[in-house]
Amino acid sequence: MKKTTASFKITDENKQVSILTDIQIFTKPSGRGYISVLIPSLAIDTIAKDENDVAAAVNEAICSFFIIAKKFGKGIEEELKLLN
Repeated sequence: MKKTTASFKITDENKQVSILTDIQIFTKPSGRGYISVLIPSLAIDTIAKDENDVAAAVNEAICSFFIIAKKFGKGIEEELKLLN
């Protein structure tokens, strides 16, 4: 299993929310030829087609998390507080 970190910045319409944090990301080959991508701090498990696709898979998964937090949760800031 390979461990890396990622940083991200969130923009919410006209309001810019800056969150600078390192998120641990774990990758490992899956049995189907894909790469399993785990982001435990956000409770996210996704896949990438190869090493070049890992960054895109992480970006899409985190963006989806934020969209869902805004639409169905208590907002990005509150959802992140619940995870920490």
